[in-house]
Amino acid sequence: MREYETFPGLTGLRFVLALWIAAFHLIWKYGPESLADAWFVSLGNVRADFFFALSGFVLAHVYAFRSAGAFGTGAFGPGAFGLGAFGLGAFVKARIARIYPLHLLGLGVFAVAVVAAYVLGDVEEASKYTAVGLAANLLLLQAWDVPGAWRWNYPTWALSAEAFSYLLFPAMIVVASRLRRYPLAMWAGVVALTAAADWAFPALGRGPLADASHNFGAIRGALVFAGGVAARYVLERVRLNAWRSVALVCAGVMIGAAAAVRGFDLWVIVVASSVLVVGIAGMDRAGVRTPLAYPVMQRLGEMSYALFCLHVPVFIIVTRALMVAGWTGELGLLSGGFILAVALALGWAAHILVEEPARRAIRTLGAIVPDPVTSQR
Repeated sequence: MREYETFPGLTGLRFVLALWIAAFHLIWKYGPESLADAWFVSLGNVRADFFFALSGFVLAHVYAFRSAGAFGTGAFGPGAFGLGAFGLGAFVKARIARIYPLHLLGLGVFAVAVVAAYVLGDVEEASKYTAVGLAANLLLLQAWDVPGAWRWNYPTWALSAEAFSYLLFPAMIVVASRLRRYPLAMWAGVVALTAAADWAFPALGRGPLADASHNFGAIRGALVFAGGVAARYVLERVRLNAWRSVALVCAGVMIGAAAAVRGFDLWVIVVASSVLVVGIAGMDRAGVRTPLAYPVMQRLGEMSYALFCLHVPVFIIVTRALMVAGWTGELGLLSGGFILAVALALGWAAHILVEEPARRAIRTLGAIVPDPVTSQR
């Protein structure tokens, strides 16, 4: 394996997922009911899960493979905490640099909107945005069933789930390093654990785990994330050529679509997302060039997190401005395309003007392991 191996297809996948999420929320909030209930829109139910699997896979690649320089040795060996290429403090700093700048920007836009609502006399609507909910978002606790937390930039429950996964990540890698000779068994163990959680979650009165978001969606995210971590070890042990990789991609897409449309349990989604990610990485490794790996998709993949964090506040501002200008509020192809285009443009601006400078500034506060696959994280 090349020491600095990258998977450009996974970077392109990030943009596809972010755009999918944005379109899903646009249709769900503003689209006609007939369109919002359509089967192809319901596919958006698994969108966040594929992000979780992708994050687990790439972080395992960066910290347990690439930075170690060889499979199964280095940063996360037994007793290696805080040593070598890893370093717990550097890892935490990198995760803060990744999450917080744009998360705070999104919350700031919402806070300005709430203040404006108070000033304009819309007290009833503004009062729904509570200080407790805001504090939960600032502390990345919005996926832990905190009252009122969901109102503040509701898609970012996934950031809370990611943060929980980051806390568990060092332990995941320590366990994975001990099981590295049996990656398929490791992966099957994650699937089995998820199946057990699928049974236990409704038994506790929480509903299907695959639908959890603000109501303990952090558990959902951590399980799918763990599937992505295990999938990185699987890639290293299973021989994949181009055709086998393509078959895995097709299988992942079909299983994920079936899980979304039919409402399957989360363990099926863990299977679908990890199989898809391994398949795309296998195609990259085999030299199969797909549209996901095109330079334009790489650049768009780099700004995907900005689109994710900002699309809801942008939608709110743009739709209200359009209504003032005489828009009826009925979402069509032209209006929907315009709103998405504005979200993309502002997301790109936020990536260039806020995200990149802020991440560089935070990283200069201490040594961070060099990371040529930053855009995939």
